[in-house]
Amino acid sequence: MHWSDGDTTSDRFDVAEVGEPRRRNVPRWLRFGLLVLGAMVVGWLLLQRLTAADTGVEVADPRFDSNYVVQVDLTVTNRLGDPQVLLAPKPPKLPGLEYVGMFRGERVTEYGEDGSADAVPLAPHGRRTLTLVWKVRDCVPALAAGGRQVVVPLEVGRAIGAKATLQVSTGRQRDLLPSVCDTSPTTGQPRFVASESDSAPGENSTITTFVRVQNTGGRPISYRSTGLPSGAAIDLTPRLPDRYGPVPVGDQQAVLLSFRSNDCRVPEQGPATVVMRFRSTGSDRDETLEVRLADSWANFLGVCTP
Repeated sequence: MHWSDGDTTSDRFDVAEVGEPRRRNVPRWLRFGLLVLGAMVVGWLLLQRLTAADTGVEVADPRFDSNYVVQVDLTVTNRLGDPQVLLAPKPPKLPGLEYVGMFRGERVTEYGEDGSADAVPLAPHGRRTLTLVWKVRDCVPALAAGGRQVVVPLEVGRAIGAKATLQVSTGRQRDLLPSVCDTSPTTGQPRFVASESDSAPGENSTITTFVRVQNTGGRPISYRSTGLPSGAAIDLTPRLPDRYGPVPVGDQQAVLLSFRSNDCRVPEQGPATVVMRFRSTGSDRDETLEVRLADSWANFLGVCTP
């Protein structure tokens, strides 16, 4: 091929310019937002690490120190090298049972002696045994819910910061019921505890006596009336019977009785005995309790004076 002298290479070829592609500019506000979001994520992860609870809980079998109370021991282990705290648990409401509280120590015999704790300290790599206490109030609803699982939430963590919630199972509700729900599940049973008179015969015209009664059955009982064993016409019912509400299972109640001194309506022979009547919740039959106040009515009220 022949080219003339006036021809140049640039006249014969088009050469494209090759360079780096142009970068897209990211808005400044978007870059700032991404930086803030990243910092927040890192901070949240760090906070969770600093406040995370590493705790183990061992649940002992229920203990029954009486016919009406159950105690469950929890052994809490702090697996961290730093101190932690355990907040007072708030168990769910259980039918027929009343949660008394959480107590320190391995055994609890006097409620309130140790006091319930709002926050229990857990030493680094330490162990604490705590006791959860319930009282039975009414065996009928407690037995009806016998198969449900009792799960107690425990909040554990460092004193400052978020707390982890541990779901601790103490077994079925049926396993938490004391022996009264086996021996007397459907009726209450009044039992005489003690009596005390405020005045002696001859001091005034009225003798008041407090009779303390305990409910040893499995249902609440309500006081109804008091009379003589012979059924004699004598009114011993308190003036304010409405103030005597139902007595829950295992609890006591003091009933005030008023007598007239030197009363001739009482028997001349035999001990000073009255019959108190109570009724169980859900029942239409009275439970009777015979109470002996003294060896004779003459010793209790004074000699009959017509």
